[in-house]
Amino acid sequence: MTTNDIEEPDLIKLIKAPKPSWSLILKRVREHPSEARYIDPVTGQTVLHWAIERRSTSQSRLQVIMSMLAWYPGATMVRCKLKGYTPLDKVCVSRTENEFILESDAKVAELLIKSSTVKELLVNSRNNLERLSPLSLHVKAMSLLQARIKHQVPSNAEHGEKKQHLHRASKVVLGAIAPHCSLETLSEALETLYLCNSLVIMDMISQEESRSRRSSNNGGFDFGKQSRKRSAKGHWIWEWLLDMLAVLHTRSAPHRQAPFHALHLLSKIPNCPPPFLQLAMRAYPYDVKTPDPTSGNLPLHNVAEWTSQHGADSNVRKYMCIESLSAAHETGLAEPNVAGKTPVQLDNEAGTNLLDMGVSGHDQSSGSRDDDGGDEVDDEFDDDEEGESLVNADDESYDEDGSR
Repeated sequence: MTTNDIEEPDLIKLIKAPKPSWSLILKRVREHPSEARYIDPVTGQTVLHWAIERRSTSQSRLQVIMSMLAWYPGATMVRCKLKGYTPLDKVCVSRTENEFILESDAKVAELLIKSSTVKELLVNSRNNLERLSPLSLHVKAMSLLQARIKHQVPSNAEHGEKKQHLHRASKVVLGAIAPHCSLETLSEALETLYLCNSLVIMDMISQEESRSRRSSNNGGFDFGKQSRKRSAKGHWIWEWLLDMLAVLHTRSAPHRQAPFHALHLLSKIPNCPPPFLQLAMRAYPYDVKTPDPTSGNLPLHNVAEWTSQHGADSNVRKYMCIESLSAAHETGLAEPNVAGKTPVQLDNEAGTNLLDMGVSGHDQSSGSRDDDGGDEVDDEFDDDEEGESLVNADDESYDEDGSR
């Protein structure tokens, strides 16, 4: 039975100790496994919630969590009362700067997902107070952390090294959760990434356009080649975007080795933030005119299929994306796919009829490039004024360790 009507067990007291001894806690949970089913009647937290809150790199702590899951696997779906967090949510809201604890968090996330009898519900549920999935909670937490580090670290060298270690560790948590997420959950996480960093992303685009007016070359700017420049403004955002797109790519072509086209993948996500599409166009300019080998769809075809059922601003976003793509590929609106349909026809079938309003397909004020060239971008973005959008370094909606 669930022992939520008895005095707080010794197992909880050991976990709440100022310096918990995980070897003693492991001994206790093995000798008194029923205590692992305790739920605090006030906070609604399980013992598993508490064990996750008390972050540590101790191997014994992972064994404690494994033992708890063995005795009470249903704890993975219990939500605490204040913010409605599951244990996996608790893992994802941490804003710790300790890369080793982040790596431990990734192992805990894997244990929770593996042990759950309802994996899909666990990773895709958004019934907490913030109405965000675990993956989106992690995206938000890391965005807040990146903004805070920006204001804390005085030395440029120190800044770059710290962000490099943090970037690598936080991606481990991302990698543990994202492969289990649905398309809707991944799309939500991409939207969260944009909303939490929109001013930074727009500044990236603005600076690229400014530099492209001064110089040009024959290839697109490959952000991947700039991985050594972890301090480049917004660079972590681009790599997180690519990582989530890689999951979508694997999901869309599980049995064939289809080429990875970031622009095509983004264009298949209804209501995709236009700045992400613009970044992908600059990183992979040739993808604008590259048809999908199976459907024959250009990115223009994919965007034309978006309907108006994805939020109040969905038509605005769709129009902006079509403007950008048609400016880079002037004849694209008239090109048929394998089914013989042009983007204009697909737009009419989607019921939006935006192309009847007169998307020109010519150079737009948002920037243009030669058909066979890309924009040259400096190795490092100007980091003087980093916008934070929804990310506020002073936001204390949850504590650094994910506690209430």
